[in-house]
Amino acid sequence: MDFFVDALAETDVLKFDVTLVEVQKMLREMNDPQTWDFEQCGRDCPSTLPHLEQECKDIAVTEWRQDRYIPRQFGKHRVLLHLFAGRRRKGDIQFFLDAMPAPANFVLHVVSIDIVIDATWGNVMDQQTRRYWLNLAHRKFIIGFVAGHPCETWSEARGRTVDPMKLQGRPLPRVVRTAEHLWGLPSLSLKEISQVFTGNCLLTFTLHMACIMIIIGGLGIVEHPAEPDEEDAASIWRLPVVQALLAAPGVQKRRLSQGLFGAMSPKPTDLLVINLPDLPRDLRQWMTRSELPRSRAIGLDSKGCWKQGI
Repeated sequence: MDFFVDALAETDVLKFDVTLVEVQKMLREMNDPQTWDFEQCGRDCPSTLPHLEQECKDIAVTEWRQDRYIPRQFGKHRVLLHLFAGRRRKGDIQFFLDAMPAPANFVLHVVSIDIVIDATWGNVMDQQTRRYWLNLAHRKFIIGFVAGHPCETWSEARGRTVDPMKLQGRPLPRVVRTAEHLWGLPSLSLKEISQVFTGNCLLTFTLHMACIMIIIGGLGIVEHPAEPDEEDAASIWRLPVVQALLAAPGVQKRRLSQGLFGAMSPKPTDLLVINLPDLPRDLRQWMTRSELPRSRAIGLDSKGCWKQGI
């Protein structure tokens, strides 16, 4: 830029209604770092929760045009993540995938991620661990993921009236989220704040992974209890960011009842499905019942979290 200003001549600015001195002055101002207030640019784009959620709402009503393209292939070694897998056990996702016939044209590695499996690489509350897995996903080492993040703070069991004899001396947990305050009520106890913070961290990691899968053409399933009928009830399906993801090409919301697959109660469940259009047909082939069970269940699961099966 300095060379350009020094080499500029009167004949170079004849077409413009300015003098050579004025042009040189403007160019020197452009070359001054103080002219470019990048901090101000950041201030013009607020990152408050209402602003971010409004952006998500705008995306949710966007009409996407999905271009046809040939995506870059994943490598020979492909990783499938099972997030929040719990302790390894017979009958979990990795158990069945490891037992199935090996694919012919690639090597599939199934990785179960949970803090009870590995305190470091299973702790997605840790920023370094989050970056590690998300970076691998960006680089297309990960072909897909399945996630059912803990729903303790989202459970419909909170605040419900239950037979005291069934509580075994335990107090019924309070509601900590509502439709108006999906990320957590403004006034909570310290224990509840910790629970909500943990739930938010695990959910945002799940949604971040879903975003990457949409971008790179990977696969994904996010499982969570079905959206409730009550207008004031909290649900991840009412989050603007989830609604934005559901508007993306290749993403669908599917509903199933776990009662048709062996659960003791109906347990309606919604799935955010990424690039798996045939999943409903595949699931139907593995139903164990043709009619829903009629029982209801409410109480603590194996992890001490409140659950309700309807």
